[in-house]
Order: sequence, then structure tokens, then C-alpha cells
Amino acid sequence: MINLSRAQSIIVNAPLDQPMQVLASAGSGKTRVLTERVRYIIENTKTNGIIALTFTNKAAEEMIDRLENLEELKNRYWIATIHTVAQRILEQYGHTIGLPSELHIYDRDQDRKVIFIQAQREFGVDIEKKLKILDVKNKKRSRRNYTGKTKTILYC
Repeated sequence: MINLSRAQSIIVNAPLDQPMQVLASAGSGKTRVLTERVRYIIENTKTNGIIALTFTNKAAEEMIDRLENLEELKNRYWIATIHTVAQRILEQYGHTIGLPSELHIYDRDQDRKVIFIQAQREFGVDIEKKLKILDVKNKKRSRRNYTGKTKTILYC
């Protein structure tokens, strides 16, 4: 284990039967504390199925790298972003609520815009009229930019 402050050590070594929330500013060591908490749980229990959620891929990768010396125990924990976990759950169990087996998740604004406009067209909305695009050349450009097959989507 790496050197931790007194406050960080208290969090890492807290009793396992109590939920906790760690709130701290950027750069204060939250990722390190969460990583060491996962290590503590793995080394002090026989618990399987530990999930550590982060907001960024960078934090998830950092945590996985810091736990590389636990490679033989890797099957006991899963470190991922919230979006990754949600996507996997939807892929595995989405059929129970009527979602198709093949989902496409668009996280770029441009992709969302294209899908939105395609859906509007499928419902008979004259997008160019709504956007007050009157010039024939601009109408053609608009239609060319926003054509294609609509897919089932989830917004991130």
C-alpha cells in the first residue's frame, strides 16, 4: 500500500459494513483512496464482485494500473466508468424492458443531432421549413448532411 494521509487511511480502512461517500476537490487523491479501498476489500475479505465506478476512462485506467500487482485476483473486481457499466447492463438485460439486442450509443453532439433530425423527418416534420432554410442549395446541403438509416439510440 502507498502512503496515505490520516484522513485517507480512515476511509480506506473503514468497516466494510457501512456505506460511505467521499467528497473532495480535484487533485485531492479520491482515485487513490478508492483504489486502495478496493485493494483493502480484496486483501481482507473473500468478497467477489466488487465494482468501482468512476466518471472518466482515465481514472478507471489509473485504478486498474495501480492494482496490477493483484492480477491473480482481477476476477474479483470490476473497475469501469458509470457509462460502461450501464451499457453492459443494458446489453445483457435490456431485452427485459423491450430494448433491441443491438444498441448504438452516441455520445457526440453531432451524432445526436443527425439522429434527432432523421427521427423528425420520419415523423413527417419538414426540418428545413422549421429551421427556415429557404434557399434550394442550403436545403439540399441540409438533406445531404442528415440522411441515413435511423438506429436505436441511448443518449449519454
